[in-house]
Amino acid sequence: MMELNTLEEKEREKIEDLLTSLEKKKNEIIVHKTTLLNIRQYASEFQTFFSHQTDGKQLDIAFIPKDNTIAATSGGDGSHKIIIIDMKTRKFSRLISVTYSYYEVAYNDSNLITCARFKGLNILTNGSSEVINEIKIKEMSSFSYVAAFDKVLYCTNRAHRTVTCSDITGTEVWTFKDESVMKFPRGITVDDDGNVYIVNQSSHSVIGISSDGKRCLDLLNAKDGLYNPKVLYYDRSTNQLLVGNESETALLFQVESKT
Repeated sequence: MMELNTLEEKEREKIEDLLTSLEKKKNEIIVHKTTLLNIRQYASEFQTFFSHQTDGKQLDIAFIPKDNTIAATSGGDGSHKIIIIDMKTRKFSRLISVTYSYYEVAYNDSNLITCARFKGLNILTNGSSEVINEIKIKEMSSFSYVAAFDKVLYCTNRAHRTVTCSDITGTEVWTFKDESVMKFPRGITVDDDGNVYIVNQSSHSVIGISSDGKRCLDLLNAKDGLYNPKVLYYDRSTNQLLVGNESETALLFQVESKT
């Protein structure tokens, strides 16, 4: 009996630690008190730049830090391509012809992780059309967003209203579903603690899910300036969370991690 009590207490402590980590993130998110006109202006300039450099049908982008470029997917327009843009020169760098229509894209360990509609995830060697791995994800739909961190993959599914965590082979670790808090998941990102941030477009909010997939919190909402948010990005080097609304606005939040 004592061993069972000890085991129960340890499990309770683990759950409390995970929840505490996520709650700290919520309490430590601070909205920058600027008007963010610079971000809005940058977004407008970038949109104009993209329209000149591409056919204007790009669906998602991923930043490739090692060569300061951006990879842009073409979605379901039938063109089957990924466009690489040089951020320094702001010019078209190269075109990668691919087999499938790729929707969302993420960058991890020098590779591009792309969502092929209904087929799962394709991992491409950076700068190449070579698919080095195909990962079958059970919970996958069109416009599924993907994030990667520490050999772990996270995908949203707007059709099933789920977030699925899997290892690099596609083996499911956990799936989160709670339609009372998440009805239309879109963009997804993850911080250094493994906490997951998801855009819930229908409620104009960002929710956080603990690294074990068992707890969630409402972190940001319309009161914080969110309106039809679609994408977000957590910068682990600065602990900043950037959330993009469907309209031409973006909001930057500072997350102060306390040790």
